Amino acid sequence: MRFGSKYYFLLMYVGALVVSSLPALLKHGDNQHYTSLGASGGVAAVIFSGIVFFPGAAFLSFY
Repeated sequence: MRFGSKYYFLLMYVGALVVSSLPALLKHGDNQHYTSLGASGGVAAVIFSGIVFFPGAAFLSFY
C-alpha cells in the first residue's frame, strides 16, 4: 500500500475513529442511555498526521 493512497487514508481514518472511541466505550459501556456520535478523533488524527509527515506543507482551513 502506497503511503499517499486513498486506501491508506481511509484505513488511518477508520482506525483513528475506533481508537478514539475506546475510552468513551470503556467508561460508558454499561450505560444504555449514553449515546455518542462524532468524528473529531478521526479528524484530529488526520490533521496531526499530516503535520507530522509533511511539516512544510500548507494547512488550509475553511470556516
